[in-house]
Amino acid sequence: MIKEGLLYAVVLLTSIPIGLFLAWLCSDELFDGRRWFKLILYSLVIVFVVILLVYRNIPIMLSLVYMIIITLISLYKGKQ
Repeated sequence: MIKEGLLYAVVLLTSIPIGLFLAWLCSDELFDGRRWFKLILYSLVIVFVVILLVYRNIPIMLSLVYMIIITLISLYKGKQ
């Protein structure tokens, strides 16, 4: 059980450097796409809540949290 939780944490922590790398690669599109990043973020959060309440499928929830973190990084870097 602890090994699984540690693995999940490591996988989610890899989303931070991936998000920063993607923000660096696509820095010119970040400002123009802020509206779309917000829309993606809201829809990901809604889908996450539905999956959490209805299905409780851990791999799908981890994938959604991974995408939420990357989208949050893109929104943050788009302000700068």
